[in-house]
Amino acid sequence: MRERITLTKAGAIMEQKLTSGLTVQAFCVAENINPATYYYWRKHLRSKENPESTNFIPVCIQKPVQLRLVLVIFIGCWTLDIVEQS
Repeated sequence: MRERITLTKAGAIMEQKLTSGLTVQAFCVAENINPATYYYWRKHLRSKENPESTNFIPVCIQKPVQLRLVLVIFIGCWTLDIVEQS
């Protein structure tokens, strides 16, 4: 059975990877870590560092702008303009 890794230990492993200069793939092979596990830790550590990064951005809804609709249909040499009256 494999040991469970705490977020603290995962953070230390992430630091070790950064200082190693290796690619994620090479680092995971050298440390006998599944790359999917590495990315899982990275995702969770990033969400812990910046919890607002996963939140929605507030949107301000302003008064709707009135638009004028014009439909132009070309039929052979004829043009039919349909204009919505507001």
